[in-house]
Amino acid sequence: MCVNEEINGYEILQLIMTAGKDNFKSINLSGNRITTAGGSYISDFLLNNSILKHLSLSENGLDDNDAKAFAAALKHNTTLRTLDLSHSRITGAPLNRFNRISEEGWAALGKAIFDDTSLNSAADSNHSCCIYQERDGLDRFEINGKPYGENPLPNPVYVRQKKIYSILSSRNRDCSNVDHFDEDMSVELLPDMLTSIQRCSNYHEAEDGPPKSQDDVIPLSIMYEVLQKWDSSLAVFESLSS
Repeated sequence: MCVNEEINGYEILQLIMTAGKDNFKSINLSGNRITTAGGSYISDFLLNNSILKHLSLSENGLDDNDAKAFAAALKHNTTLRTLDLSHSRITGAPLNRFNRISEEGWAALGKAIFDDTSLNSAADSNHSCCIYQERDGLDRFEINGKPYGENPLPNPVYVRQKKIYSILSSRNRDCSNVDHFDEDMSVELLPDMLTSIQRCSNYHEAEDGPPKSQDDVIPLSIMYEVLQKWDSSLAVFESLSS
């Protein structure tokens, strides 16, 4: 920890990242009064680094702009496993003592982790990184695991399948899955959709996969929906194979 008030935590972090870019797998600079003032070194580092697995920046001076920059980097980084951005600002505390990430910043990070706009966007989300945060109502973070949980972080392959299944479950409640196939289905994604249905059944749960959600429907319900609208489903599948 940088205890000297005059030490620039951001500059220290840049030096550490530069020196250890090909070696460090874990960096912990919590509570070091790091403020980027619009600088992009951390997000640029995350965008290009394929070594670092754990980064803790809790209790610093990061804000929504930093969160959005990190989110953009995480759309391409598949190596980082945990990112700690916890501790938002306490009223009256110095700006550089607590991260000032609001719901807007957390929403951007959440979308990088699980963009549920479509099946394709969900499949293209970051499935490797688990972000430690202190906001309720952002359960999309939970699918990637909990950084400080007792169990190992789940396998990214299974995380991806779980996100696809989560969307299928949500749409199944109003039987709208088939209606969306035209707009967000690709021939490359079809095997993933079928695998996610199989993987999320009670008979194929993986030990290193994310836990089932109480909002998940049973796989048979999704299959029944697709078969119920088989004419429409068949037309989509035929167009994909042509």
